[in-house]
Amino acid sequence: MSRWTPRTPQEPRCADIEIPKLSRRFNREYKNLEALDPASFGNPKLPLRPFTPEETREIVFKTMLDAEVHHTIRLDSAGPADYRSVVAFFARQLLKELRLVGGYDVLYPKVRAFMAGHLFEAKPVNLEDPVVLRNLSEPEAGKLLFDSFKQAINALTVQDTGTSRIEDRVRLRDTRPFRTENRPYLAPKKSLFSKIVGEPHAGGFELRFARFLDEAPDVVAFAKNYLAVGFVPDFLAKTADGTVWIVETKGREEIDLPQKMARLKQWCVDATSASQVEGGPEYRFLYVDQQGFERTPTKDFAGFTAAFRDYQH
Repeated sequence: MSRWTPRTPQEPRCADIEIPKLSRRFNREYKNLEALDPASFGNPKLPLRPFTPEETREIVFKTMLDAEVHHTIRLDSAGPADYRSVVAFFARQLLKELRLVGGYDVLYPKVRAFMAGHLFEAKPVNLEDPVVLRNLSEPEAGKLLFDSFKQAINALTVQDTGTSRIEDRVRLRDTRPFRTENRPYLAPKKSLFSKIVGEPHAGGFELRFARFLDEAPDVVAFAKNYLAVGFVPDFLAKTADGTVWIVETKGREEIDLPQKMARLKQWCVDATSASQVEGGPEYRFLYVDQQGFERTPTKDFAGFTAAFRDYQH
């Protein structure tokens, strides 16, 4: 293990970078769950697969996101299967994964109605039928149910307040010393951190980008983000005009990149608006991929902002 630490408070204040912690712009209004209508979800339907009595004797239900065994239903021929525990399982999983506080009594009948009339091609289905319960335990059924309810619940309950305010700030100079594994590093001139350590999966890309920021004439301060900092993106950079740039660097483009960049764009808009009320800086973001970095022979940050325009604000 190696110790990575911020420089001493005597370092120039211009090397510090400040990130606002914003109040939530999006809030949930739980009362809207009443308006959920499973008939309007517009989801695809699954075929009802046949299962033998032996295959329905023991039915295992797993959690939707981490696929851990939650409970097992064992059936015999003494009567109809009790489907209520299955409906309750899915309703509680939705509440947990969507971080909803309360709403179980409202969600339970919605889940039951979706299972019986809107999940399978054959409709309605008898939820007391062991074959139906066995189908409900299949991963594709759980995923379709979860995705359909997640989309519908978010559309109903997530409300955009239109504003955010600064509740607190993350300051690099307040970062406590921390440790990480011994890895290649850069000893920077323009960072409050004494060393910039590279991640092994990045293949040296992070250190090459850190060296670029350290040598760029229009960058006055930068930092690679660490868990100890308490902020998400990969790099922070402050340019000579006072703008703070949030920089994402990736070796390859991820599937959900457009959604991540849309959220980051909104954060920058809100952070700038709230910050400038108090005379603070403008916050902008930039996405830099490894291939683009290697074919862009620029010496300054302004050249990067001109070259990387796919995801930028």
